[in-house]
Amino acid sequence: MALSQNDMAETLIALYRNDDAKSKGMYRLSKDAFKSIAGKAALKEVYFWDVDSALREDGFMILDMRNEHNQVGVISMSTVIKRFQELSEKLVGENECPSDDDEW
Repeated sequence: MALSQNDMAETLIALYRNDDAKSKGMYRLSKDAFKSIAGKAALKEVYFWDVDSALREDGFMILDMRNEHNQVGVISMSTVIKRFQELSEKLVGENECPSDDDEW
């Protein structure tokens, strides 16, 4: 039986929080593995992005590498914040491009 988007998100989070320290944390899986865990014969875009949306509600996200490497990653947002350095204001200023667009 196929998992709902929320159930798939919960499963991916459980895999992230695996008690085995060697397997705990961010990970990647193939599109086929993603489909197998979800119980889906085919993966529709809307399902994939709905799972990502459900993950984000709990502080996780999907790294979409399906086109480049036929894989996806699962990572916590706190890991991204802790491990990725912020771009300095100096570098932002050096690469700034004037814009009249007020949207984010």
